[in-house]
Amino acid sequence: SLAETYEMIVNDLKVAEENIPVMNEPGRASKYAAKSYLAKVYLQMSGEPLNDATAASKSAAYAKDVIDNGPYALEPIYSDVFELENEHGVEYIFSAEYIATANEGGEVATWSGPPGNYTNTISYSICRAMPELYNSYAEEDVRRDRNVVDYMVIDAEGNTEPTNDGFYYAYKWRHDPNPETRGYATEWQSPFNFPLTRFADVLLIYAEAQTRADGSPNADAYTAINRVRNRAGLANLSGPSGPGFLQEVLDERKRELCYEGHRWADLVRYGQLVETVQASSLGNPIAASNIMEHHVLFPVPDREIQVSGGDLEQNPGY
Repeated sequence: SLAETYEMIVNDLKVAEENIPVMNEPGRASKYAAKSYLAKVYLQMSGEPLNDATAASKSAAYAKDVIDNGPYALEPIYSDVFELENEHGVEYIFSAEYIATANEGGEVATWSGPPGNYTNTISYSICRAMPELYNSYAEEDVRRDRNVVDYMVIDAEGNTEPTNDGFYYAYKWRHDPNPETRGYATEWQSPFNFPLTRFADVLLIYAEAQTRADGSPNADAYTAINRVRNRAGLANLSGPSGPGFLQEVLDERKRELCYEGHRWADLVRYGQLVETVQASSLGNPIAASNIMEHHVLFPVPDREIQVSGGDLEQNPGY
Protein backbone atom coordinates (compact mmCIF):
# COMPACT_ATOMS: atom_id res chain seq x y z
CA SER A 1 0.00 0.00 0.00
CA LEU A 2 0.97 3.63 -0.30
CA ALA A 3 1.28 3.96 3.48
CA GLU A 4 3.51 0.88 3.69
CA THR A 5 5.73 2.22 0.91
CA TYR A 6 6.19 5.51 2.74
CA GLU A 7 6.89 3.63 5.98
CA MET A 8 9.77 1.81 4.29
CA ILE A 9 11.17 5.08 2.90
CA VAL A 10 10.98 6.77 6.30
CA ASN A 11 12.64 3.82 8.03
CA ASP A 12 15.51 3.84 5.52
CA LEU A 13 16.05 7.56 6.01
CA LYS A 14 15.99 7.23 9.79
CA VAL A 15 18.70 4.57 9.60
CA ALA A 16 20.69 7.02 7.48
CA GLU A 17 20.05 9.85 9.94
CA GLU A 18 21.37 7.72 12.82
CA ASN A 19 24.48 6.45 11.06
CA ILE A 20 25.77 9.07 8.61
CA PRO A 21 28.31 11.62 9.92
CA VAL A 22 27.02 15.07 10.79
CA MET A 23 29.17 16.40 7.97
CA ASN A 24 30.70 14.44 5.13
CA GLU A 25 33.07 14.89 2.23
CA PRO A 26 31.67 16.44 -0.97
CA GLY A 27 29.56 13.97 -2.92
CA ARG A 28 28.52 11.96 0.13
CA ALA A 29 25.38 12.45 2.16
CA SER A 30 25.51 14.07 5.60
CA LYS A 31 23.20 13.62 8.57
CA TYR A 32 21.51 16.88 7.54
CA ALA A 33 20.87 15.48 4.07
CA ALA A 34 18.95 12.62 5.71
CA LYS A 35 17.06 15.11 7.88
CA SER A 36 16.23 17.21 4.81
CA TYR A 37 14.85 14.18 3.02
CA LEU A 38 12.80 13.18 6.04
CA ALA A 39 11.29 16.67 5.98
CA LYS A 40 10.64 16.24 2.28
CA VAL A 41 9.05 12.79 2.57
CA TYR A 42 6.85 13.71 5.53
CA LEU A 43 5.68 16.79 3.62
CA GLN A 44 4.68 14.65 0.65
CA MET A 45 2.86 12.26 2.98
CA SER A 46 0.85 15.15 4.43
CA GLY A 47 -0.77 15.97 1.08
CA GLU A 48 -2.44 14.13 -1.76
CA PRO A 49 -2.96 11.24 -2.18
CA LEU A 50 -2.02 9.86 1.27
CA ASN A 51 -3.21 12.84 3.40
CA ASP A 52 -1.45 11.66 6.56
CA ALA A 53 -2.70 14.05 9.27
CA THR A 54 0.35 13.44 11.47
CA ALA A 55 3.03 13.97 8.83
CA ALA A 56 3.10 17.77 8.44
CA SER A 57 4.25 18.46 12.00
CA LYS A 58 7.05 15.89 11.59
CA SER A 59 8.12 17.56 8.36
CA ALA A 60 8.17 20.97 10.01
CA ALA A 61 10.27 19.68 12.91
CA TYR A 62 12.90 18.15 10.64
CA ALA A 63 13.04 21.21 8.39
CA LYS A 64 13.38 23.51 11.42
CA ASP A 65 16.25 21.38 12.69
CA VAL A 66 18.09 21.79 9.39
CA ILE A 67 17.37 25.53 9.28
CA ASP A 68 18.40 26.23 12.88
CA ASN A 69 21.26 23.78 13.35
CA GLY A 70 22.61 22.90 9.92
CA PRO A 71 25.63 24.65 8.37
CA TYR A 72 23.61 26.07 5.45
CA ALA A 73 22.61 29.49 4.17
CA LEU A 74 21.34 31.14 1.01
CA GLU A 75 23.89 32.42 -1.46
CA PRO A 76 23.45 36.21 -1.38
CA ILE A 77 23.03 36.37 -5.18
CA TYR A 78 20.61 33.91 -6.78
CA SER A 79 22.59 33.36 -9.99
CA ASP A 80 25.70 32.46 -7.96
CA VAL A 81 23.94 29.30 -6.80
CA PHE A 82 24.42 27.87 -10.29
CA GLU A 83 28.04 28.80 -10.86
CA LEU A 84 30.65 26.05 -10.91
CA GLU A 85 32.72 27.55 -8.11
CA ASN A 86 29.74 27.29 -5.75
CA GLU A 87 28.65 23.71 -6.49
CA HIS A 88 29.78 22.71 -2.99
CA GLY A 89 28.76 26.04 -1.50
CA VAL A 90 26.72 26.98 1.55
CA GLU A 91 23.34 26.36 -0.12
CA TYR A 92 23.80 22.79 -1.29
CA ILE A 93 22.71 19.97 1.00
CA PHE A 94 22.89 16.99 -1.37
CA SER A 95 23.72 16.83 -5.06
CA ALA A 96 24.36 14.40 -7.89
CA GLU A 97 28.08 14.78 -8.57
CA TYR A 98 29.48 15.25 -12.07
CA ILE A 99 32.92 15.69 -13.56
CA ALA A 100 33.55 16.72 -17.15
CA THR A 101 35.22 13.61 -18.47
CA ALA A 102 33.84 11.24 -21.07
CA ASN A 103 30.35 10.10 -20.08
CA GLU A 104 30.63 11.43 -16.51
CA GLY A 105 29.53 15.01 -17.04
CA GLY A 106 26.08 16.56 -16.68
CA GLU A 107 23.98 17.01 -19.82
CA VAL A 108 21.01 19.02 -18.51
CA ALA A 109 22.24 22.21 -20.17
CA THR A 110 22.92 20.34 -23.40
CA TRP A 111 19.27 19.34 -23.74
CA SER A 112 17.53 22.38 -22.28
CA GLY A 113 19.76 25.40 -22.87
CA PRO A 114 19.00 28.31 -25.20
CA PRO A 115 19.54 27.98 -28.96
CA GLY A 116 22.26 29.60 -31.00
CA ASN A 117 25.57 28.67 -32.58
CA TYR A 118 26.29 25.20 -31.19
CA THR A 119 29.90 26.11 -30.49
CA ASN A 120 28.71 28.75 -28.05
CA THR A 121 25.56 27.24 -26.57
CA ILE A 122 26.29 23.49 -26.87
CA SER A 123 22.54 23.00 -26.69
CA TYR A 124 19.86 21.09 -28.56
CA SER A 125 17.18 23.30 -26.95
CA ILE A 126 14.76 20.38 -26.86
CA CYS A 127 13.40 20.68 -23.30
CA ARG A 128 11.73 24.08 -23.48
CA ALA A 129 10.05 26.23 -20.87
CA MET A 130 6.37 27.10 -20.72
CA PRO A 131 5.24 30.70 -21.33
CA GLU A 132 3.33 30.43 -18.04
CA LEU A 133 6.61 30.06 -16.15
CA TYR A 134 8.16 33.15 -17.70
CA ASN A 135 5.02 35.19 -17.08
CA SER A 136 4.76 34.08 -13.45
CA TYR A 137 7.77 36.18 -12.46
CA ALA A 138 7.39 39.80 -11.40
CA GLU A 139 9.49 42.25 -13.42
CA GLU A 140 11.74 42.86 -10.43
CA ASP A 141 12.29 39.15 -9.74
CA VAL A 142 15.98 38.51 -10.48
CA ARG A 143 15.35 34.79 -10.90
CA ARG A 144 13.44 35.10 -14.17
CA ASP A 145 16.33 36.05 -16.43
CA ARG A 146 18.54 33.37 -14.94
CA ASN A 147 15.93 30.64 -15.20
CA VAL A 148 14.01 31.17 -18.44
CA VAL A 149 14.72 33.26 -21.54
CA ASP A 150 13.17 34.06 -24.92
CA TYR A 151 16.40 34.70 -26.83
CA MET A 152 19.29 32.93 -28.46
CA VAL A 153 22.99 33.28 -27.63
CA ILE A 154 24.93 34.44 -30.67
CA ASP A 155 28.60 34.66 -29.67
CA ALA A 156 31.30 33.81 -27.15
CA GLU A 157 30.73 37.06 -25.28
CA GLY A 158 27.22 35.95 -24.44
CA ASN A 159 25.49 38.51 -26.63
CA THR A 160 21.90 37.63 -27.45
CA GLU A 161 19.10 38.35 -29.85
CA PRO A 162 15.35 37.61 -29.59
CA THR A 163 14.23 34.32 -31.09
CA ASN A 164 10.83 35.75 -32.14
CA ASP A 165 9.50 32.19 -32.32
CA GLY A 166 7.25 32.22 -29.26
CA PHE A 167 9.37 29.66 -27.45
CA TYR A 168 11.04 30.02 -24.07
CA TYR A 169 14.17 28.19 -23.01
CA ALA A 170 15.63 26.93 -19.76
CA TYR A 171 18.72 28.97 -18.89
CA LYS A 172 19.49 27.91 -15.31
CA TRP A 173 21.99 25.24 -16.32
CA ARG A 174 23.46 27.01 -19.38
CA HIS A 175 26.97 26.26 -20.60
CA ASP A 176 29.59 28.98 -20.67
CA PRO A 177 29.24 30.34 -24.24
CA ASN A 178 32.98 30.91 -24.57
CA PRO A 179 34.94 27.71 -25.39
CA GLU A 180 38.15 29.39 -24.19
CA THR A 181 36.89 29.90 -20.64
CA ARG A 182 34.52 26.91 -20.46
CA GLY A 183 37.24 24.58 -19.24
CA TYR A 184 35.28 21.37 -19.80
CA ALA A 185 37.26 18.26 -20.53
CA THR A 186 34.52 17.31 -22.99
CA GLU A 187 32.73 19.73 -25.24
CA TRP A 188 29.14 19.13 -24.17
CA GLN A 189 29.24 17.62 -20.68
CA SER A 190 29.22 20.03 -17.75
CA PRO A 191 31.10 19.35 -14.50
CA PHE A 192 28.42 21.26 -12.58
CA ASN A 193 26.63 19.14 -9.98
CA PHE A 194 22.86 18.74 -10.07
CA PRO A 195 21.22 19.79 -6.78
CA LEU A 196 18.87 17.20 -5.31
CA THR A 197 18.02 19.42 -2.38
CA ARG A 198 19.32 22.80 -1.29
CA PHE A 199 18.66 25.22 1.55
CA ALA A 200 16.01 27.25 -0.29
CA ASP A 201 14.03 24.04 -0.76
CA VAL A 202 14.15 23.33 3.00
CA LEU A 203 13.03 26.88 3.85
CA LEU A 204 9.96 26.46 1.64
CA ILE A 205 9.33 22.97 3.01
CA TYR A 206 9.17 24.44 6.51
CA ALA A 207 6.80 27.23 5.49
CA GLU A 208 4.41 24.75 3.92
CA ALA A 209 4.70 22.02 6.56
CA GLN A 210 4.13 24.32 9.53
CA THR A 211 1.07 25.82 7.84
CA ARG A 212 -0.35 22.41 7.01
CA ALA A 213 0.25 21.27 10.59
CA ASP A 214 -1.23 24.28 12.39
CA GLY A 215 -3.75 25.56 9.84
CA SER A 216 -2.10 28.97 9.46
CA PRO A 217 1.47 30.24 9.06
CA ASN A 218 3.39 31.39 12.11
CA ALA A 219 6.09 34.06 12.16
CA ASP A 220 8.81 31.53 11.37
CA ALA A 221 6.92 30.36 8.27
CA TYR A 222 6.75 33.93 6.98
CA THR A 223 10.43 34.41 7.77
CA ALA A 224 11.30 31.25 5.82
CA ILE A 225 9.44 32.18 2.63
CA ASN A 226 10.58 35.80 2.85
CA ARG A 227 14.24 34.80 3.00
CA VAL A 228 13.73 33.20 -0.42
CA ARG A 229 11.68 36.12 -1.74
CA ASN A 230 14.06 38.81 -0.49
CA ARG A 231 17.03 37.26 -2.27
CA ALA A 232 14.94 37.35 -5.45
CA GLY A 233 14.41 41.09 -5.00
CA LEU A 234 10.81 40.76 -3.83
CA ALA A 235 9.12 42.41 -0.88
CA ASN A 236 8.08 40.51 2.22
CA LEU A 237 4.92 38.46 2.07
CA SER A 238 2.71 39.49 4.99
CA GLY A 239 -0.49 37.69 4.03
CA PRO A 240 -2.59 35.71 3.32
CA SER A 241 -3.01 32.83 5.77
CA GLY A 242 -4.28 29.26 5.52
CA PRO A 243 -4.91 27.93 1.98
CA GLY A 244 -3.91 31.24 0.43
CA PHE A 245 -0.49 31.06 2.07
CA LEU A 246 -0.04 27.46 0.91
CA GLN A 247 -0.72 28.55 -2.66
CA GLU A 248 1.90 31.28 -2.28
CA VAL A 249 4.41 28.65 -1.17
CA LEU A 250 3.58 26.43 -4.15
CA ASP A 251 4.03 29.34 -6.55
CA GLU A 252 7.29 30.33 -4.86
CA ARG A 253 8.60 26.79 -5.24
CA LYS A 254 7.85 26.96 -8.97
CA ARG A 255 9.80 30.18 -9.41
CA GLU A 256 12.70 29.25 -7.15
CA LEU A 257 13.19 25.55 -7.90
CA CYS A 258 12.19 25.19 -11.56
CA TYR A 259 14.14 22.52 -13.48
CA GLU A 260 15.34 20.94 -10.23
CA GLY A 261 12.93 18.02 -10.23
CA HIS A 262 10.34 19.07 -7.62
CA ARG A 263 7.36 20.38 -9.59
CA TRP A 264 5.57 17.09 -10.33
CA ALA A 265 5.65 16.01 -6.68
CA ASP A 266 4.54 19.49 -5.57
CA LEU A 267 1.52 19.48 -7.88
CA VAL A 268 0.54 15.96 -6.83
CA ARG A 269 0.78 16.90 -3.14
CA TYR A 270 -1.46 19.92 -3.66
CA GLY A 271 -3.94 17.96 -5.78
CA GLN A 272 -3.29 20.30 -8.72
CA LEU A 273 -1.39 18.15 -11.22
CA VAL A 274 -4.17 17.54 -13.74
CA GLU A 275 -5.68 21.02 -13.69
CA THR A 276 -2.26 22.69 -13.98
CA VAL A 277 -1.16 20.61 -16.98
CA GLN A 278 -4.54 21.08 -18.65
CA ALA A 279 -4.25 24.84 -18.17
CA SER A 280 -0.86 24.84 -19.94
CA SER A 281 -2.35 24.24 -23.40
CA LEU A 282 -0.71 27.45 -24.62
CA GLY A 283 2.68 25.84 -24.13
CA ASN A 284 2.01 22.14 -24.64
CA PRO A 285 -1.37 21.14 -26.09
CA ILE A 286 -0.39 17.45 -26.36
CA ALA A 287 0.32 17.16 -22.63
CA ALA A 288 -2.79 19.14 -21.80
CA SER A 289 -5.00 16.79 -23.76
CA ASN A 290 -3.36 13.59 -22.50
CA ILE A 291 -3.11 14.18 -18.73
CA MET A 292 -5.53 12.02 -16.69
CA GLU A 293 -6.41 11.65 -13.03
CA HIS A 294 -4.57 8.36 -12.66
CA HIS A 295 -1.30 10.03 -13.66
CA VAL A 296 -0.83 11.18 -10.07
CA LEU A 297 0.71 7.73 -9.62
CA PHE A 298 3.32 6.11 -11.86
CA PRO A 299 2.56 2.69 -13.34
CA VAL A 300 4.06 -0.33 -11.62
CA PRO A 301 6.67 -1.80 -13.99
CA ASP A 302 5.30 -4.93 -15.64
CA ARG A 303 8.44 -6.88 -14.80
CA GLU A 304 7.88 -6.24 -11.08
CA ILE A 305 4.34 -7.56 -11.33
CA GLN A 306 5.59 -10.69 -13.09
CA VAL A 307 8.39 -11.49 -10.63
CA SER A 308 6.01 -10.95 -7.68
CA GLY A 309 3.95 -13.88 -8.87
CA GLY A 310 0.83 -11.77 -8.89
CA ASP A 311 1.24 -10.24 -5.41
CA LEU A 312 1.67 -6.80 -6.98
CA GLU A 313 -1.21 -5.24 -8.86
CA GLN A 314 -1.07 -2.53 -11.49
CA ASN A 315 -2.15 0.93 -10.38
CA PRO A 316 -5.64 1.92 -11.59
CA GLY A 317 -5.85 3.38 -15.08
CA TYR A 318 -2.79 1.72 -16.61
